[in-house]
Amino acid sequence: MLLQKVFTVGNSDVVAIPSDVKKKTGISKGSNVYIYASEDNQSIIISKTKKQSKNDASQLSPEFVKWLEDFNNMYGEAMVELSKK
Repeated sequence: MLLQKVFTVGNSDVVAIPSDVKKKTGISKGSNVYIYASEDNQSIIISKTKKQSKNDASQLSPEFVKWLEDFNNMYGEAMVELSKK
């Protein structure tokens, strides 16, 4: 973690992205990024991809997805039958 200072360029407040973070994320000069506040408004998130909705499956943990796949493999047919009743 690196402490960065917010500074002004023109009419915008700016934070520099450290080179190691740019290398890890693939963000470089000219990259388009999305910027939004975390759910608790305590963090700023910079992302190469658009923020997903709460209902988006990509926000599920890999462990939960694995559990759900196992559950569906084990009980999927029974669940389909139950849904018909």
